[in-house]
Amino acid sequence: KAIDVLETQLEQYTSPGLGATSCNLAHLDGGLDGGLDEQGKRRIVRQANSIPDIAVATIDIRPSHDDLRAQTVIDFLRKTLDENGFVLESAEIKLDFGSFFV
Repeated sequence: KAIDVLETQLEQYTSPGLGATSCNLAHLDGGLDGGLDEQGKRRIVRQANSIPDIAVATIDIRPSHDDLRAQTVIDFLRKTLDENGFVLESAEIKLDFGSFFV
């Protein structure tokens, strides 16, 4: 649901030259919370016949508007998750180039 809401929010970030901003759920992993590893990263325990209590997602956003930056996307997600009783525990920005023509 959070990704669906994010896609709707991203519709306002379009440009005549680049079109619509794209959003891709590139990777999703989930399972039982296994605590933190030695590097402080959340461990996911994969076990059959259990209800997952944690999820880790990689989202690829290709912005087409100069006003859309990675922190804006994180703010959208955090708000949506909070409104639905979930917590965005951490967010890592890998790249934040904004929009550009190639």
